[in-house]
Amino acid sequence: MGSGLGGGFSLRPSATHQGILVNFENWDHARQFMQGPWVASVRERARESWVGVMSVQSSRGHWDQQEWQPTTDAAVQGSPEQTSSALAVLTRASIRAAKAMAFWRYAPAAQRDLDRADGCQLAMGLGETPLLRQCTFSVWREAAAMRAYAHHDAHQLAIQAAYKHEFFF
Repeated sequence: MGSGLGGGFSLRPSATHQGILVNFENWDHARQFMQGPWVASVRERARESWVGVMSVQSSRGHWDQQEWQPTTDAAVQGSPEQTSSALAVLTRASIRAAKAMAFWRYAPAAQRDLDRADGCQLAMGLGETPLLRQCTFSVWREAAAMRAYAHHDAHQLAIQAAYKHEFFF
């Protein structure tokens, strides 16, 4: 997926920030992919890269009509010990084309608040389809810090506007 300028939530695309999210059935498949030629090629060309292996603790909604199920104990058999208690959050929105500009008016203020959010360790705006199929990926020190950002100030105003004006389908 592509990203906004600087990895953020900008209307201007970034030529240097991209992301890929892959859902595996088990740890062995994830390990094979991470050690495979595609990942090696990307890392070889990158100035900086990050790979994280995460488990699904909870999910709401669907991604391309697929629901992400919580990770089972069997899926993580053989995986390395947990090295972080950080919380990764993935959100996705399919924006109505006729409402895209109204939706994007809320992004700059939410981005400024996110840049200053206590406990946010990493945040990227990603998109499958420019301006219309958006995803955010963020890593938080703890759930309380994530909730403090998500349900206050500019982000809360954006959430309220999204429901009121039906930005998403």
